[in-house]
Amino acid sequence: MASNPLLSYTILVVDDEPTNTKVLDKILSKAGYTSVVATNDSRETLALVQRHRPGVVLLDLNMPHISGFGVLDQLRGELEDDCPPVVILTAQSDQSSRLQALQSGARDFLTKPFDRAELLVRIENMLALRRAEEERLRFYSQYDNLTGLPNRDYSIRLLDDNLTNRQDEPIAVLLLALQRFDRINQSLGHEAGDRFLCAFKDRILKMFPQRQTIIGRIEGARFLVVMLGLEAAHLGNLADRLQHLLDDLYLPLQIDDVEFRPAAHIGASIFPKDGRSARELLASADSALTRARNQADLAYAFADASTDAQVREQIQLETELHRALEREEFFLVFQPQVALTDGCIVGLEALLRWNHPSRGVVPPGQFIPLLEETGLIIPAGEWIIDQACAQARTWLDTLPGQSSLRIAINLSPRQFQSNNLLEQIKNAITRYSIPPQQLELEVTESLLIEDFPGTHQLLSQLDTIGVRIALDDFGTGYSALTYLQAFPFHAMKVDRSFVSTVGGSRKSEALLKTIVQIGKSLELEVIAEGIETKAQFDFLRKHDCDLGQGFGLARPQPVGEVEALLAKSHIRTLLGDE
Repeated sequence: MASNPLLSYTILVVDDEPTNTKVLDKILSKAGYTSVVATNDSRETLALVQRHRPGVVLLDLNMPHISGFGVLDQLRGELEDDCPPVVILTAQSDQSSRLQALQSGARDFLTKPFDRAELLVRIENMLALRRAEEERLRFYSQYDNLTGLPNRDYSIRLLDDNLTNRQDEPIAVLLLALQRFDRINQSLGHEAGDRFLCAFKDRILKMFPQRQTIIGRIEGARFLVVMLGLEAAHLGNLADRLQHLLDDLYLPLQIDDVEFRPAAHIGASIFPKDGRSARELLASADSALTRARNQADLAYAFADASTDAQVREQIQLETELHRALEREEFFLVFQPQVALTDGCIVGLEALLRWNHPSRGVVPPGQFIPLLEETGLIIPAGEWIIDQACAQARTWLDTLPGQSSLRIAINLSPRQFQSNNLLEQIKNAITRYSIPPQQLELEVTESLLIEDFPGTHQLLSQLDTIGVRIALDDFGTGYSALTYLQAFPFHAMKVDRSFVSTVGGSRKSEALLKTIVQIGKSLELEVIAEGIETKAQFDFLRKHDCDLGQGFGLARPQPVGEVEALLAKSHIRTLLGDE
């Protein structure tokens, strides 16, 4: 049973009779109160209250030196609103004494001799009242009266707590300032301005998940937004979110039948790059906010000017990426998947590349995340499926002996949010008349963790029509063994992080061996990713891994070079002269 928090309050007993204070001490201690302070000299009352900050004071009226009425006047005069509740315990039972005590600030009045149970109930009531007042004061000391958001000091404390707990995990600190807010106060009055601020606050709250965000009001028309749980600070993603945030904030608000279109600027700083304390990050964000107000083309700025340049570059790249499909700037390369027993190519993974008209071939690490973030991965993914199936048809027609060659395609979780993914795949298979088993779709655990509606059903439907399904990057998620049993997989790809441990510790090699054995025991084809050395190749072949993929075997190559490889009997890169 949880302990009663009221019992931890200090109770101060003031009575000139030592017998009375001893009796009260005994009653209170037996009731469970852990801190009872008593005095027989009323002159000590104020000092004891200031030192112990009691939850309630039990005060006699008829005392030498200073009467109970004098003590009440003294407490009220010195402590004002911070005076603890006072319960009068006195033998004076006349109505005038009771009335005078209550007028002097006493909260309750009990006549001696008192009933013990009644005394304890009245003390508990006073302590409950004291606790409620403290909670109210604590709330108003931490939260803004108008918006109910954490105030500046409390926001800083919350941010510092998260910085301590999250260490070097990226955190974005946004300082958001409304522009021309004074015009609303001047034209419609401060009450309308307050309603406008609250409506604006509600709009901010709707834009962020509360579990991963701190939102506070710093002062006036300035708000703080702290974005926690960021992935490895991808500037393009963060800039995109800021722009969408501003776009949504600019939507009109109706105040007193007058439509206002809010305008705002954002200054952003990133932990730990721009500061390691809340005050440092706020100062950096404030500097960025000042710069944002002075630049014409962006309504936000980052603390580091070089970051601003990178963001602008990302935005430009994103703009050009939108046109890449219609301008036919994408193309596919293929990386062989090799049987480790004899080096024969049994499959090819289709990988997207972007040939920019002025930048040349853009590294996939620069544009693939942007495709995901912008949702362009859905039309790009449809294009990949179509082109990969078209190429499979071409190879069936032109390369004898390659009827069983598989084409592997990565599926993004975003593609599973599309309602017609199954139809896309079925249409491509039908359009190019390729055997369904020649198509292998690779899905990651992140897709399964997200648990998009219908994921299991869709994978089962793909399995039913004969398409192969592989679990990609096995071992990097949280519940891969569960997924291997629950979903209709035909293959699993061992993540390169495990393959790279060959030649390291025995424990790491034993783990890699176990992973391969798990796949074999589940009758799955096991594909090792990231093979780069002969030692890795030999280790995996020794432990019966089926297929390998990696730069040590063959890099991703355009169609012409892949066809030259397919014409050979096997890849000899790591096979020696066998």
